[in-house]
Amino acid sequence: MNYDRTGFYENKWQVLQTNFTAEYEIVPDLIAKGMYSYYLADNIFNTFEYTYDVYGYNSETDEYFRSGGNDNPYRDRGQTKIMENVWQLSLNYIKTFNKKHNVSAFFLNERIERTRLFNFVHAVPTNNFLDIIKFADTDTYNDERQEEARIGYVGRVNYDYAGKYLLELAGRADAS
Repeated sequence: MNYDRTGFYENKWQVLQTNFTAEYEIVPDLIAKGMYSYYLADNIFNTFEYTYDVYGYNSETDEYFRSGGNDNPYRDRGQTKIMENVWQLSLNYIKTFNKKHNVSAFFLNERIERTRLFNFVHAVPTNNFLDIIKFADTDTYNDERQEEARIGYVGRVNYDYAGKYLLELAGRADAS
């Protein structure tokens, strides 16, 4: 098929993701670490399906005849935008006592906030030449907004005696 005769479809994503981290030793053996991430995604799709005729040829009569094509054109455009923030804060403690007692503890808090915006418009165009969407030709319009937020807590405590006897306790809690 030929795009000049049948129409076009475009779908483009643009994405930006940043991550920032920092680490700080509060006291010996206790380290705090922070992370922030920002995510932005933008998607635009654009479609225009034209009307067109397909012809066949009858060699006996030397005539061309319409054998198909598209009599149901459409035009649509949509956009999705996603914005997300992620924060993490962790504390990590590692200590050895009397050369045989090893203790470590880890705690992490994570927060995620995400917003998704979406709009979509569909039309039945009156011609194949103007790729704009006119209100009079519009038969569908959707507009959506979704928000979500999550928070999570992770904890772990380890103990070992002389590398032989091990104990580990771990837990996690999440909410949205």
